[in-house]
Amino acid sequence: MEYPQEYEAEAVGRRIRSGLADRGMTSEELADAIGVSRFTVSSWLSGKTRMKLADAVKVCDVFGWPLDRLVRREGAVQAEA
Repeated sequence: MEYPQEYEAEAVGRRIRSGLADRGMTSEELADAIGVSRFTVSSWLSGKTRMKLADAVKVCDVFGWPLDRLVRREGAVQAEA
């Protein structure tokens, strides 16, 4: 299976931005909710840095998402059980 050439942190940043917009939250509110700095959230949104797994779990908890919604590679097909 081939994956997109896009840096995955950029896709994660787009998903976080979408989650913020859907909930009417600011990046500062998200940062406060999960215990990181606004700079950290800004770095995720811009795709400059990758998230730690623990932070990804916290973001998903805030948004009510399963973890794979945030971190799955775009175009990846979920394996059948």
